[in-house]
Amino acid sequence: MSAREGPLKRRSSRDALKWSYILAWVTKGINIVSLFVLAKLLGPEAFGVAALAMTFVMLIEVIVDSGLMMAIVQRKDLDPRDLDSLFWLNIAISVVLALLGYLGSDLLGWVVDNKEVPLMFAALSPLILVKGLTVVQMGLAQRNMMFKTLAIRGATGAAIGGIAAVVAALAGLGIWSLIVQYLTTALISLVMLWRLGDWRPTMRFEWKRATSFFHFSSGIVSSQIAVFAANHADVFVMGALFGEAAVGIFRLALRVVNLAVDMLVRPVQVVATPRLAGLQHDPAALRAETLRLLRKSTLLMLPAMAALAASAELCSVLLGSRWQSAESAIRILTILGVVKSATLLSGPVLLALGRSHTAAIGSWTSCFVTVAIVLLVGMLTRNQDPTAQVDAIAWARAAALTLFVAPVQCFFMGRMIQLTIPSLALAIAPGVIAAIATLTVGMTLQASTQALGASEPISASCAAFSSMLTAAAIVVLLRRRSRQDQTSTRAAWTVTSAIPLPTADPATGDRQ
Repeated sequence: MSAREGPLKRRSSRDALKWSYILAWVTKGINIVSLFVLAKLLGPEAFGVAALAMTFVMLIEVIVDSGLMMAIVQRKDLDPRDLDSLFWLNIAISVVLALLGYLGSDLLGWVVDNKEVPLMFAALSPLILVKGLTVVQMGLAQRNMMFKTLAIRGATGAAIGGIAAVVAALAGLGIWSLIVQYLTTALISLVMLWRLGDWRPTMRFEWKRATSFFHFSSGIVSSQIAVFAANHADVFVMGALFGEAAVGIFRLALRVVNLAVDMLVRPVQVVATPRLAGLQHDPAALRAETLRLLRKSTLLMLPAMAALAASAELCSVLLGSRWQSAESAIRILTILGVVKSATLLSGPVLLALGRSHTAAIGSWTSCFVTVAIVLLVGMLTRNQDPTAQVDAIAWARAAALTLFVAPVQCFFMGRMIQLTIPSLALAIAPGVIAAIATLTVGMTLQASTQALGASEPISASCAAFSSMLTAAAIVVLLRRRSRQDQTSTRAAWTVTSAIPLPTADPATGDRQ
């Protein structure tokens, strides 16, 4: 690497991370607003039915993607004929699956005891074809770190989709306003992606070239299906045992936590995959970059989860008493956000090293444990009240991730790049300190305002704003200190390199 190439690559990585965060903050910020407006208008039952229908669509979308997006990112050399062949094969698969989904939607009536779920699934089946049309374009955009393009595309789709959904809900479409949101967002995002991207397919197809991607992607899709099953086991269990209202309350709480994850640490994961793939032949640089990204993600996520736990009571204040059961679930599920921030890099590390099948083994092992725990807890709490049911499933998800999934992911990641426990602890230490301080300030102020006789909305708002401000202030201070340390280290190395090393006299061997 030349002297100029290093700074250019670092600048490219920083720009990609900046636009990745812009993408996350704009799109997820719009999603948060539309989520709360629709939740207040529609209620838990509507959200539960939509979650059941959308879960089946998302499963088919995982199959359509087949890990091909990451295969495009990871492959060292790409031939235009490879992309053409892959595109047409993917379109054929998408059309077949979309038709099967539409024609077989009535079969969902046997799985879920709700007449609206099959109808909604049939209405959402075009999303499968839309997914097929985005795979190659998204893979190329991520490979080339075109996150500015993705930010524009995501923000536009989220904004128009959110507005369309709110208008539909106000017009009295009820649960179908969620379908309007999903379809509008997907279609607008598709148009923007093709509008802003410069790649276009040609009428070329070679079977061998198209299937050459599947050796690597088969491990990815296997891993993705396992992760999907683990992340959505609660929908199936709660839908079968508890009813749509419990599903809606739990999925809202989980979505709030996941939105925070998507806004704060998912951009790091997205940028990490192409960045680490470029370092796969330099173990020391790969290890150092992994620890740097881990420090960044935990420093952002841990205090944010503490702030969210301290301000969970705002849920019923903003959405009404129908959603009060989501407050305790949000607090419990913040554990997921904390653990995810420390493990999200395990996937990019394994993919960067071409170990997609190793990732699949870990994902399936974790999947079986998670599904078993959620199913067991669901059966044990079947006859309890809805709040207890939702909390029990939340604890089941948190326990499965913390006690089993995270250790497995950390084991594989540490073994692949020789990470030590002290180095991991040192990387996450700033985030832990910030989280403790944030939670302490938020809970203390909430208790103080309650003792002074303040109403629940005021005390919850005080806890929320104080904890958020504390988290933001600590993160800024720690990051500023980190930059100062890095600057001092670079200056010290510059001074050291300027001092001439002592040389030996060839005749006597004495130092001069």
